[in-house]
Amino acid sequence: MSASTDLIQLTDYTAIFPSTSANTTLLTSLITQASLIVSNYCRHQLASASYVEYYDLPNQDTADPRKNGISLLNYPITALTSVIYDPTLTFGGNGQTLAPVTFEPRGIIYLPYLVAPNINYNPTLGAYSNQRALQVSYTAGYSLGNVPADIVLATVITTNYFYQRATANTFGIKGSFNEAGGLTATFELSIPQAAKDILAPYRGGIVF
Repeated sequence: MSASTDLIQLTDYTAIFPSTSANTTLLTSLITQASLIVSNYCRHQLASASYVEYYDLPNQDTADPRKNGISLLNYPITALTSVIYDPTLTFGGNGQTLAPVTFEPRGIIYLPYLVAPNINYNPTLGAYSNQRALQVSYTAGYSLGNVPADIVLATVITTNYFYQRATANTFGIKGSFNEAGGLTATFELSIPQAAKDILAPYRGGIVF
């Protein structure tokens, strides 16, 4: 997986909050943290990254190849590098590269029909020959500058929330009075409610 997880650029933030533009070091760090928190809240990586994952060979349907689909862990898919079938699980050049493999950005790939392989138990591997026998290499997520506007806004809100916390201001603070008449102030937990509302369509679901 690639190292960059940022969902917004510094200028996305300072354009809305120009008075903070002098604190570039702090903001750069907070943007990275806010981007990770937003991705974690959505339950999948949003920034563009490359992945190598392993899947069982599915039961195949000769009449309807679109039933030979696999849902990948990350989306939207932007590029499919390779899909290799190797019942030895070594993936060292002896496997069969499957083609053509089509995909939908929402995270599904469709395999070509294979002549039904013999499914045998390998006691050395401790697995059947179809288990984790598919290696899928692909790229998914949004590249910086092409992130949907609502995710950008949610990340800006989250960044600003942590910026205000870091500079000891009161943005995002919940207040309550205690029995002695004093004000008890606590910050909201990891992500502001406004950002949660914006991210609701992206959380744990498929974005078309």
